[in-house]
Amino acid sequence: MNEGKISVRYARAILNLAKNKGIEDAVYKEMFVLSDNLTHYAKDFKTAFAHPDITEENKKKLFKLAVGNTISSFTSQSIDFIVEKKRSSFMLRIALMYQTLYQIEHNIIISNVISAKELDKKTLDKIKAFASKTFDASVELVSTIDPDLIGGFILDIANQRLDASIKGKLNNIRKIVY
Repeated sequence: MNEGKISVRYARAILNLAKNKGIEDAVYKEMFVLSDNLTHYAKDFKTAFAHPDITEENKKKLFKLAVGNTISSFTSQSIDFIVEKKRSSFMLRIALMYQTLYQIEHNIIISNVISAKELDKKTLDKIKAFASKTFDASVELVSTIDPDLIGGFILDIANQRLDASIKGKLNNIRKIVY
């Protein structure tokens, strides 16, 4: 079976069950933490799962550890089910697909704001409000720092880029002059 189909089917099933229980928001947050940790510590997880003596129980424990101390019983049971069905290798894709399906259903757009220095909450709220109004959707901002921008910011959202950085302005001037 296609890896994409497997991920979509499991993620959709988890989302539907979570919606029926009224906990899809909490599961969304847990899936975000899970995918973030699986991505960040990919090499460590790969090494652990490649060990010939790793049991299903240990796989379950590792995935639950990746979610954190406050894992819900629903997410814990979902992890158990995925491991028992021998779909451990799809865990990251399932978590990411859950997030995607949730975002589509709740009209959420993930946006990345890149700035030369850390932006204060007021500025981030203004950027978020602008993006939300422009795209008529809820916006989740991810903030990244790139000192090479000198000042200003770059907003990546919905496959579009708004460059309001000093570095971007200097590059535009350079294109015109040269």
